[in-house]
Amino acid sequence: MKSIFYSILIFFLLLLLSPLTKAQTVTIYRSGVALTPTYSSIKGAVANSIDNDSLVLSADTFREQNIIIDKSLIMEGSSSATVNSTIDPGLAADSSVFKFINSDFPVVTRTLNIRNMDIINGYANNGLDSGGGAIFAGRGTILKLNGLMNIANNRAPDSSAGFAGSCNGGAIYSEGEVYVTSYDVVFENNSAVNGGAIYSTNKLVLDFGVKLKNSTASLNGGAIYTSSIVHVLGESVLFASNAVNGGACYAENAELYIKGNSRFDLNHVTKLGAGLFLKNTYCIMSDSVEFSGNQTDSNIAAVLFSTGNNDVQISGANFIYNRCTNLTYNGRGMTVYNDVAPGASSIFRINNSRIFNPKFDNSRQNEFYNAQAVSAFLSDSSWWGESDTAGLIYNVPSATVGFRSWIVCEWTLNGGLPIGYSSSFPLEAYFKLYTGAAIPSKMFWMLSGYFSSDSGSFSPSVVAMPASNIVGSVFSVPLTTGGVNLLATIDADTFKKAVYIQGTAITEHKIRSQRMNISPNPATDIIIINCNEMKEGWAKVKITDISGRALINESIHFSNSQSRLPLNLLGGYYILEIETPENKKYSQQLIVQ
Repeated sequence: MKSIFYSILIFFLLLLLSPLTKAQTVTIYRSGVALTPTYSSIKGAVANSIDNDSLVLSADTFREQNIIIDKSLIMEGSSSATVNSTIDPGLAADSSVFKFINSDFPVVTRTLNIRNMDIINGYANNGLDSGGGAIFAGRGTILKLNGLMNIANNRAPDSSAGFAGSCNGGAIYSEGEVYVTSYDVVFENNSAVNGGAIYSTNKLVLDFGVKLKNSTASLNGGAIYTSSIVHVLGESVLFASNAVNGGACYAENAELYIKGNSRFDLNHVTKLGAGLFLKNTYCIMSDSVEFSGNQTDSNIAAVLFSTGNNDVQISGANFIYNRCTNLTYNGRGMTVYNDVAPGASSIFRINNSRIFNPKFDNSRQNEFYNAQAVSAFLSDSSWWGESDTAGLIYNVPSATVGFRSWIVCEWTLNGGLPIGYSSSFPLEAYFKLYTGAAIPSKMFWMLSGYFSSDSGSFSPSVVAMPASNIVGSVFSVPLTTGGVNLLATIDADTFKKAVYIQGTAITEHKIRSQRMNISPNPATDIIIINCNEMKEGWAKVKITDISGRALINESIHFSNSQSRLPLNLLGGYYILEIETPENKKYSQQLIVQ
């Protein structure tokens, strides 16, 4: 009787628990209709699909690897409250996730569209010269990635004892075309020998804000290695990648198009080209692309290293605060270095661009260095961060050189008139080209200065440039202030002036005694802020860069008029502003080394 009772009890328990258990499934859709049965594995579904089917994965983690696809498919993930569709091989070696091939090439082209799923922990082992920890795509293929995707921690390692290895393309190795088109596609922490995230030998398009970050190449191309065509478009970001050469991208015998407000930030190399390494490459940059905070351990090319025969056209780029750290002797080409190579001939055309990359001591040296005897270096309508470009550009004597119309910035206060009883006055920046011509509207994006004083801060709004070439901002001064100490900075063009409203009785000493003080300044990793208005309590602190972008915005506690603030900022110029509970504001320039 007991055995019958326990059998019945177990039966009912299983019946009660059955709604809580769910097996992973892959459903095949053909012409929009779900087919039966479903499959418990991706491999099973692929084997039973035909060209142009759609495979929908349940919201589970699939432990599969080396999924071979030799047909055109759409593969889509699902999501639940706890998990997205995730493919994780779960093996230490020989576990590429997808092997997308085309056995009928060149007769037909096959397309694989993957969207809304995570691909993690792949480990390539499919041939010494290939790779692709997450995806290998062969010749005659088109790979499309979009939707919500995280492609992370995939590897293409070098060979080792007992392991052949596949050294290229930590996440993707492609001999076909690759299109990655979504703000929500993120490549993170992928690694390889070459092409930490992507190794492309055909065509690669990154668009609509794709993010490649924290990629690592033990040799070339921290994020991307290409020997073909690459488009980086639509606010895409290559961030914090590392390599020996080409921190963000290594391009050889290639075409590289960087447009649409794309950003290359905080990439790092031990040798050459923290942003880009170009060899025999045609490269176009335009539409306000930005290279910021990139760093090389050598003394050259914190943004771009060029060797061989390159044709580089830069229009509307922003190169700011990139660093060379090895300055035991004179830095050469802090931004761009065009290398000597036998038989090489390169051309650089730069216009409508902004270049400002001071050393750690805030001095300037050789932003562009052209060492090729047979070359051309032409600059038109560019701003080199300060009015005087002397010493910022070097060309060998035999090179073709053309410099025209770089931007000059001059400051005026209240039109040169005395400050009267008025509670406001204009601070104006006068911008002109070297020729004295008016600045075209397509260059306005560069002209964002930052002005501050011990009574507040303000920025100009550049929406139109009058015939006078003057951008003016009116600063409201509280009537009780009596005086202000003004600081206006656009790159190295700095305006400093103590202004006192006539007719008030506040002395210069009293004004100084009320000011906030920062120490040390220049600083490294921590500062002490002294503010006489803050004996005890909380105050708001904001640190902005010279373009007015807030990098720190938080509340800090003062004790005995003093507070400590840790810093995690790149070297450069900043504005620190304190606002007391009584809405009094104090600001001071902060220099970080």
